[in-house]
Amino acid sequence: MAILPLLFFNCKNEPKQISIYSEIATDKHEAVLEYNTKAQLGEGAFWNHKTQELYWVDIEGKKLHIYNPSEKTNKTLEVPSRIGTVVPQDPTHAVVAVEDGIYMINTDTGELSQLSDVESDKPFNRFNDGKCDPMGRLWVGSMNFDAKSKTAALYMIDSEGKTEKKLDSVMISNG
Repeated sequence: MAILPLLFFNCKNEPKQISIYSEIATDKHEAVLEYNTKAQLGEGAFWNHKTQELYWVDIEGKKLHIYNPSEKTNKTLEVPSRIGTVVPQDPTHAVVAVEDGIYMINTDTGELSQLSDVESDKPFNRFNDGKCDPMGRLWVGSMNFDAKSKTAALYMIDSEGKTEKKLDSVMISNG
């Protein structure tokens, strides 16, 4: 289990006041196709309230998408292997989990910097899903390519880059 001392992250969201009381919307809405990205396997949607953008991944298409509804634009960044999750950091960076590790991606240039290669000894695994907890730690899971072998695990990575395996012998782990 290696930790590479490149860039660390802080995925702790700022507190946001949410009212538990709201009116029930009775208006009818119509779905509108804004972008036909032809995603092969779209997952991991994450609304970035700071930038008002929707981040999501196309796992099999090896792409990170950032959709801006006010500008009606969709930025697409290609990554070298299957991408399982994205967690925005600031307007120009996000943490992504791809087949061979956890990376920081520059969302302007697409440049990747590896943060962790915790499963480098498991060439038939890839990272799958992940999200941050209220303390700012990234929980990310892996899976075997065949989705049948119990070689996957669930990891917790803190903002200092320390990685801990929290659960192993899993088929498909969703962070």
